[in-house]
Amino acid sequence: MNTLKFLFLTPRKRSKPPRKSAGFTLIELLVAIIIAALVITPLLGFMINILSTDRKEQAKATSEQEIQAAADYIARDLQQAVYIYDAPALNNNLNLTTPANSGIKDQLPTVTNGTPVLAFWKRELVKEAVPIDSTNCKTANDTTREEKCNDTFVYSLVAYYLIKDDDTTWSDAARIARFQISDGVKDSDGQYIPVNESRQARDEGFAPFNLGLSGSLRSKMNRWDGRTTPQTNTPDADQNDEDYTNTPQVLVDYIDHSTSNLPPNETCPNDSNNKFKTHSFYACVYSSQNIARVYLRGNALARIQSNNITYDESTSSYFPTAKIEVKGIGSLGGG
Repeated sequence: MNTLKFLFLTPRKRSKPPRKSAGFTLIELLVAIIIAALVITPLLGFMINILSTDRKEQAKATSEQEIQAAADYIARDLQQAVYIYDAPALNNNLNLTTPANSGIKDQLPTVTNGTPVLAFWKRELVKEAVPIDSTNCKTANDTTREEKCNDTFVYSLVAYYLIKDDDTTWSDAARIARFQISDGVKDSDGQYIPVNESRQARDEGFAPFNLGLSGSLRSKMNRWDGRTTPQTNTPDADQNDEDYTNTPQVLVDYIDHSTSNLPPNETCPNDSNNKFKTHSFYACVYSSQNIARVYLRGNALARIQSNNITYDESTSSYFPTAKIEVKGIGSLGGG
């Protein structure tokens, strides 16, 4: 009895109910996802916009630097010019005495989808190239002789092209390429000196201009006949043509090639001899004064996208420009 009474009177320890595990309900998860989307989406869009803007600004800056560098290079090239051809000479529409002498375009290399924009003759210094005599002239690496060679000058023809084609090596925009052929080093008798490390060879196809022709300087220079053998170079006579082995080398890519909605070309005051066939790379040339104004326009949009890369006033900031005016330091005479 006492045992039973003890069992009934002693309070029992109640077991604690099991604790619920922590977590979220489905509704709570859905609400959290919606709130996160509302916060993250604008931030993500803002970040994408920042990255896109940065990419465009980098493209603009790069294009501006390249356009200016190209303009500076052309300016340095033109500073050595002794004669600069005007637009009609490159378009073969000079209307000179005979149709065959209507310009030099046919004498320049034919570049697929390329337009010659600027061409000129320049005089370049070649150091230590002409022997003083046959016994005492040394070359740059010759230490056995006491006297060095004399310096001399050679003439070179330079031409710049604007090229727009489907070559996937380059951009969807246009590019500028440079072509040059040079004369070799001659002795006092006008004979070519054998080539060595300090003497250059005549480039294949090079023929000097002929100032002995009749007419004005412009007429003489516009009758230049390239790809002829130098010993028999007479521009009015038939010659055995030489093929050019030099090819145009690309100077700069990402040049604009838009054909509509363009800003007007710069005018060439007091010079009616410039009829432009291009808009993003062209020149005003004053041949009689040996002066050229050159204009370039790049295309930064072509760096970041493959469509909608044509010029528009609303996107004009992506089309950097450069302008130079250069007077050649040399001259072949008036006319």
